[in-house]
Amino acid sequence: MFMLKLPRHALAACITGCAVIAATFLNPAHAQNVTTVAGNDTLSGFAGDTGPATAAAAQLSFPIAVLARADGSVLIADSSNNRVRKVDVGGVITTFAGNGGFSFSGDTGPATAAQIYQPASLIEDAAGNVYIGSSGAIRKVTPAGIITTIAGTGTADSDVGNGLATAVPVNWVLGMGFDSAGNLFFTDYSSHVVRKIDAGTGVITRIAGTGTANASATDNVAALGEPLNNPVGILVQADGSLIVAGGSQHRVRKIIPGGNITTLAGTGTVSSTGDNNPATAATLNFPSGLATDGAGGYFVAELNGSRVRKIAASGIITTVIGNGTNTNTGDNAPASAATINRPAGLSRASSGHLFITSYGGHTIRKIAFAPLVTTPGPSVFNAYVNTTTASLGSVSPAGEQTVAFGGVVTMTVTANPRHVLRVASNCDYVQTSRPIALVPIGTGASTYNVTVNGPCQMEATFTPLIPKTNVNTEAAANAFLLAVEATQNYTTPVIIQTSSTAGQTVRFKAWVTDIAGVPYPSASNVITFKANGTAITGCSNVPLTLRPSDVVHIREAVCVTSFAAAGNSVITTEFAGDTYNFPAASSGLNHSVSAAP
Repeated sequence: MFMLKLPRHALAACITGCAVIAATFLNPAHAQNVTTVAGNDTLSGFAGDTGPATAAAAQLSFPIAVLARADGSVLIADSSNNRVRKVDVGGVITTFAGNGGFSFSGDTGPATAAQIYQPASLIEDAAGNVYIGSSGAIRKVTPAGIITTIAGTGTADSDVGNGLATAVPVNWVLGMGFDSAGNLFFTDYSSHVVRKIDAGTGVITRIAGTGTANASATDNVAALGEPLNNPVGILVQADGSLIVAGGSQHRVRKIIPGGNITTLAGTGTVSSTGDNNPATAATLNFPSGLATDGAGGYFVAELNGSRVRKIAASGIITTVIGNGTNTNTGDNAPASAATINRPAGLSRASSGHLFITSYGGHTIRKIAFAPLVTTPGPSVFNAYVNTTTASLGSVSPAGEQTVAFGGVVTMTVTANPRHVLRVASNCDYVQTSRPIALVPIGTGASTYNVTVNGPCQMEATFTPLIPKTNVNTEAAANAFLLAVEATQNYTTPVIIQTSSTAGQTVRFKAWVTDIAGVPYPSASNVITFKANGTAITGCSNVPLTLRPSDVVHIREAVCVTSFAAAGNSVITTEFAGDTYNFPAASSGLNHSVSAAP
């Protein structure tokens, strides 16, 4: 059983795949030898800033995550100290973020002056921004050292609903990973779910888990309906799948594109057996941190098993370090003979070195693996159309083909009238004809040059076109409508946000338009306006009336209301009653907001 030293202290995972360690402080060692990078393994506390990270005076307190950065430094989620510490390339330790306060504060100011409660996961993007998963929030620290909040309210909450990331509570973020499109996936440990922040809209959605803990596991079912139990580490694979360390399920799970979940390692039995055999038949004892091995497999830290295991691309599991003893021994010797005290987070540097947080020993340790030397071979490229929209468009060439590493495939995507195109891909590609996602392309083709730098796929999904714009005045809305009527150039669904003062009267307007060849909506259709997902008083089931137009038919729904309290609201609309091309709950109709005259 995972015993907490302080309330809600557990473990976290640091998901990195983009770190470069050129550090001189790493002291080159023989392949797979173990050294200590920070902490002294005897004392828990906060001390040692501006001095050597391995000096007797350097102290950490229950470090959960570690991040090997692109600039050669190493960051540490020093959880019980409510700080993120940094070990620079010279081996000196300082504070990177947090002032030790047990709260949430400091946005738009220096990260070192902010309060960060129980930091537990770390990740870095290509621009050098560092993201800190903590209790109640995900914070972002720019290269200039300024901190802001990108998700959560600062107060931990078990609510697992969807909505704008900065308005939706998060509980305790213990693992994070980016996909190729910039979407951020994270594990919400205490809420027992995996969630996603959309890079384009900033909206959080639940990807896996129900919000209720369950130690058992069912494979090959929809991940949204499968309960999890304290998920920790997460790795985002090149094919879009997610690998999740299952924590209290004592398994490693995989969420495949399309949403089903399966088990990669562990039987659910609480133990650490099965080396040199398939990982699905092995046992794990609270898997926590994950890191890629750079060769199609991954490392997994067993917090309560005091081991780090490796699951190769072949599915065979072995032990890298540890024997179940809660001690840290074996520095400057092979990892196979060393022990590790409750490893929590992992981070793999591009040099090949594996960094490990010893949660129970208050230290950061490193296994000096030899750099991986690989010669890229041919890769499989797969292009296909989503089966639910196959009749609305096509891709060519379709299906799988073998392509030389770095080879270019020219793809053509054809769409039917009155539909928009979504392209999801983990390949590197350039569109050579039209703008990419969510733009109406009518009848015709778009060409993509796809560079294949590993196994990748492109999925084309075609959806009915919904007219939508992002305006905040009635005049702007009318101007847009005139332009639309003249050009039939429809834009795409965008959530709009408005702010109000207490008692302010606000006018909401929504409309739907005739698209060539599709009859315009009837007067029996209705619109419901919502603020932050809740119907606005007096603005439910508002009937549509015909708006005068010389070009196309436009029906409008208008309501006037007042807000009882001041604040910001995300405004969406729902459309009901249409029998043609509009969904029953579009959340993407044209709509505008303005102060009532």
